[in-house]
Formats: sequence, C-alpha cells, structure tokens
Amino acid sequence: MEISNADKRHPETDAEKQKLRTKYIVGIAGLIIAALLLIVFWPRNGEEFFDRTKLEFLTEASYANWFNPLIETYNESQEEVYVEIQYVSFGLVKQSLILAIVGESAPDIFTIPNEDFDYFVEHELLLPLETQDGKQVLGLDYPGIPGKICIFVATENKEAARKFLDYLVEAANEALITPENHSD
Repeated sequence: MEISNADKRHPETDAEKQKLRTKYIVGIAGLIIAALLLIVFWPRNGEEFFDRTKLEFLTEASYANWFNPLIETYNESQEEVYVEIQYVSFGLVKQSLILAIVGESAPDIFTIPNEDFDYFVEHELLLPLETQDGKQVLGLDYPGIPGKICIFVATENKEAARKFLDYLVEAANEALITPENHSD
C-alpha cells in the first residue's frame, strides 16, 4: 500500500490544528479573566475614581448641551468628587432608572420627567432634600427641563450628590439657561 503526500501531511495538519485550538482556548481564557478583573475592580457608585469619589448622573441625551459644560467645569474644579454623566434616549429615563435600580447600579443623581415623578415618589426612591428656605422636597426644579433633578435614596454619596446638585442649580440660575436661549 502506497501513502500519498496528502496522507503524509495529515498528522502535521492535526498537530497544527491542535496548536491553533490551544491558542484559541488560551486567548478566550485570557479574555474571560480580563473581563472578570474589570468587573471586580471597575469603579462603581461610591467607590474612588482616580482617587476621587465617583458620582453617576443619568439624564436624557437631549440635555447634553446643557449639562456637558457644567459637569466638565465641576470636574475640573474638584479634587474629591468626579461626576460621570450617562445619557439615555428621549423618553427612556424611567425605564433606564428602573433597570438600574433592579440591577443595583442606580445612578446617584438623575433627571425625572414630570410625568414620571409620582412613580418614583410612590416607590420611595428619592432622597428627601431640604431647600434653602427649609422645606423638604424630593426633587429640585431645573431651568429649561420639564422635570426634576433628584438623588437616589440609596446612594452611598448623599453629601457629595447634594453638593453637586446645588452646584447644578446655582450654575443654571447664574447662566439663566432656558429653552428660549438654548440652541441645539
């Protein structure tokens, strides 16, 4: 019986296939380990973020022109707190917040459209705030936004969140941001 050239190469091909399989397995294992390390060590609400406390702020993407400059200025002025903004599509704030709360990754601060505010009040998801005149409220009005800015009741960073919220309201009032002078 004569062995053809194709049959002679077959063991080499199997060895090459085995090496390739081993490389894929090692590569996939490396990716899984890297992903697990990111999950374990990635900063979450309340954790230090580049040696600063990280606050997460969720709002509609249509407000980016209003909030980006304010948050950038705030982050540059702070040594202890860093605010990371998350934008969601128009009309998806309520759903995004509910999913984040259920997934135990709720943002510290968020905007709520007026029509959804009562839902969050009824479910006791908002941190009571004291206004300058001593009244207790669950959210603050913000110029140019048809809703309120609120702090999640279970945030680990109540003081930092309140300080940031006060900054936003003060900065907006100083700039007199309104829908009339806002341009997209």
